[in-house]
Amino acid sequence: MLAVVTGGGTGGHAIPAKIIVEALMERNLDVFYVGSINGIERKIMQGNFNKLFLKVSGIKGKNIYDAFKGLVLILIAFVKMFFIFLKNRPDFILGVGGFVSAPSLLAGVILRIPIYLQEQNSIPGVVTKYFSNFSRKVFLGFEDTNRILPKEKVIVIGNPLRKDFLKAHFQYKAFDKSEKMNILVLGGSKGAKFINELVLNTLKMLDKEMFNFYHQTGGMDKEKASKIYEKYGFNSDVFDFTNDIVKYYEKAHFVIARAGAMTVTEILYFKIPALFIPYPYAIYDHQAKNAEFAVKIGAAMMYREKDINESKLAGILMELYEKPEKLQKMSERAESFTLRNPAQEIVNFILEDIGVQG
Repeated sequence: MLAVVTGGGTGGHAIPAKIIVEALMERNLDVFYVGSINGIERKIMQGNFNKLFLKVSGIKGKNIYDAFKGLVLILIAFVKMFFIFLKNRPDFILGVGGFVSAPSLLAGVILRIPIYLQEQNSIPGVVTKYFSNFSRKVFLGFEDTNRILPKEKVIVIGNPLRKDFLKAHFQYKAFDKSEKMNILVLGGSKGAKFINELVLNTLKMLDKEMFNFYHQTGGMDKEKASKIYEKYGFNSDVFDFTNDIVKYYEKAHFVIARAGAMTVTEILYFKIPALFIPYPYAIYDHQAKNAEFAVKIGAAMMYREKDINESKLAGILMELYEKPEKLQKMSERAESFTLRNPAQEIVNFILEDIGVQG
């Protein structure tokens, strides 16, 4: 049996794809992954399965020339995938988002191959919106807040989680004042310049005896951040990227992060209170909608970039230090967010849907 998984361009698409690929391989399926030649998936998609990286670019938010160029590249990629699937027909295609998934999904529709979609964000992306009517099922990471997908097609399962997350067994516990409050700052694998600078500019307003910092800066700001933490005497662990984020989640009393779907999912899964600062240029403002889901259940707070500065952040951190019971309450509110093993559930659903037993 041949399964095609397609999507990528960012970690938010490529990481779920990798997790689902691994779940498919555990069921002894042949897997063919299709991603972008320019995306982060070229680093992420390591393993003993077939891969193809297409030359594509996005259309949304581009000028006329770049949008036209992107459309031509997608059409060329579609023709390529059409003939590949004509020669070696997949049993199903699963799209996880990103423009690179469009050629394979379009070929699947024309060849009448069952297609499925996995949408990570609270607001469905362009590819999910356009292909949802042709799909057998759309697996959502969060509720479809805009209610723009066909109701009969959607099922809320949650975003896929890595195995090490599912195996991690620790219970969040707010600090007491005999210890320091541990702040985890997630600038993302590429870094979030605004968050990095905001936190670093806040240090001068904080007491080094009250806080420890664990800070993922992305590659560009690591050295700069290390020097600033050293300058103000804070105990810190600064890193550009890590494959063992679980150990930092386990230490964290509070997280400051962007609001990508996978980040929000992970933080809620571990019941860690958080301050989300959505990326302001995300398509359809989907990061804000992701964060709003966590805020709505009382597990997090959210500030737009324009609404927060170092003085405001210092005030938030000091208040939480003085009243750790607020952290504990936020953690308890996250108990309403439950996940089992979304990747496995997605695979089981698809196999049952196409008539595979066991």
